[in-house]
Amino acid sequence: MTPLVMAIAGGFPQTATYLAEKGADPTIIVQNGFNVFHMCVEIGYVPTLKAMLKARQDLVSGRTDVGATPLDIAILSENEDVVNLLKENGACRSTKCNDSGYLLTISKNYGSYQCS
Repeated sequence: MTPLVMAIAGGFPQTATYLAEKGADPTIIVQNGFNVFHMCVEIGYVPTLKAMLKARQDLVSGRTDVGATPLDIAILSENEDVVNLLKENGACRSTKCNDSGYLLTISKNYGSYQCS
């Protein structure tokens, strides 16, 4: 377990943001293709996400093993601030996520973010 994972999982957003700003790797897999960035999206640490995206814009499109994108995870977490941040950074919804029925239901609150 890395210091960044420990900071995010332990509820220390300021420490997580500091580590992200200093270059901690947000692509380390935690489980099932779910990486540190996905974990941060799920929890909703916006300042940490901003720091990660500043260094690695490509993070908005990283998928888990089941095909979920960060935007899918943010929608499932019902975190509007994270949904908006990801959308502003070019994120789009997965069309391949295994939990698409639930995603379609919950996404009605956020509109369609499908890739073109």
